[in-house]
Amino acid sequence: MPVNKRIRRSPEEARQHILAVAERRLAELGLEGLSVQGVAEAAGISHANVIHHFGTTQGMRTALFMQMSAKLLADVDTALRADIPPDQVLGRLFGSLLESGHGKLLAWRMLANVELPTNEAGAQFQSIVNALGEDQAEAKRIVLLVAGVAMGIAICREPLQQMIGIDDSELSAFPGWLGDLLTAASDA
Repeated sequence: MPVNKRIRRSPEEARQHILAVAERRLAELGLEGLSVQGVAEAAGISHANVIHHFGTTQGMRTALFMQMSAKLLADVDTALRADIPPDQVLGRLFGSLLESGHGKLLAWRMLANVELPTNEAGAQFQSIVNALGEDQAEAKRIVLLVAGVAMGIAICREPLQQMIGIDDSELSAFPGWLGDLLTAASDA
C-alpha cells in the first residue's frame, strides 16, 4: 500500500503552489476549475489548507488575478524597455490574456464587483507609460487603447469574432496589425 508523503512547504511556498495549480486549472478548465475543493484536490493538499491561505474561492481567485496581472504588466514593461518590436509585445500581451484564462478571470472580477487594490497595478501601468516615451499624454492614450482592446477581446472574444466575422487566424494577426498601426502613428 503506497504511503502519501507529506511535502513540507513554507507558508509562501504553499501559497505559490496553490496559485500555480489554480493558474493551470484556469487555463485548462476556465473559471469552473477554480473552486477551493478542485484546486486543493489537484494540488494534493487539504481543502482546509487552501481556505487557510485564501479564505474563500473568491479570495483565491482574487490572489490569482493579482499575481497574473502583476506578471503580465511586468512582462509588457520589460519587453518595452528591451526595445522588443510592438507587434511582438502586443502578441505576448494578447496571447497571455487569451490563452491563460486571465481574460475570463478579469471578467469574473468585473461581474463579481470584486474590489482590488490598485496601487501596485497603477504603479506598473505608470511604468509602462514611462517606457513609451516623453509624451505622457500620448503614452497614456496608447496604454488605454491597448489595454481596452486587449481586455475587451479577452472577455468577449467569441461573440466579437462571430459578430464581426473574424476567424482565429485573423484574430491571431490582430496584435501585429495593431503594433504596425501604433508604430506608423508614432513615426508620423
